Amino acid sequence: MRTDEPTACLEEFNDFFVYATAAVIVFPALFFPSADPTTSILASFAAFGAAFVARPIGGMLFGYLGDRIGRTRVLVYTLMTCCGSAST
Repeated sequence: MRTDEPTACLEEFNDFFVYATAAVIVFPALFFPSADPTTSILASFAAFGAAFVARPIGGMLFGYLGDRIGRTRVLVYTLMTCCGSAST
């Protein structure tokens, strides 16, 4: 058994657990202050659900690209994309 697998699973669980907790407590008031509380919580959970679905799809897509054109090039591409979208 590889020693990094339990760490990766724990990290993944922690990421979703913290986001789910914030989706209930913080995000409704922070991102949807004018909506009623039920709608705000449902909108927060919709963003959480979209991330829950998009992450494995992105993993399959970028894993495939990493196998085809090289993992380093795909990593550089994703980092440039993330940095570019965060800076605008």
